[in-house]
Amino acid sequence: MSERYFYPMLIEQLPDKQGYKGKFIDLNIEVSGKSLEELMDNGHEALDKGLDDDLALRIKGTDPATVTPPSGQGMIIVEFDRIAYKEKHDKKTITKAVTMPAWMATIAKERRIDCSKLLQRALLAEFDKD
Repeated sequence: MSERYFYPMLIEQLPDKQGYKGKFIDLNIEVSGKSLEELMDNGHEALDKGLDDDLALRIKGTDPATVTPPSGQGMIIVEFDRIAYKEKHDKKTITKAVTMPAWMATIAKERRIDCSKLLQRALLAEFDKD
């Protein structure tokens, strides 16, 4: 299951090689990091916080072949898989009320079916259909 997006980011090294800063071309998001790895990690975190569901679906990212970085800057492509990021980093759980017929709840209880786990598996399967 994935929901992958690719965003070009202009990057430059900070003075005295103290790290890097980057700016996503298509978004008003800037990040920094002491290393390229930290810059990418911070970029993923910023994308997760900055892209709500509707915005992520509308912004696909500029074609990097059409971009010439300004002097002193480079460009990297940041791959962001929103669902994989959420699976890895968002461990909190929430309680949702689910409505079902009473007979269904009774049979599920008799058969010791964990409705929460069943619903999670069903939702993951549904996400894969997209």
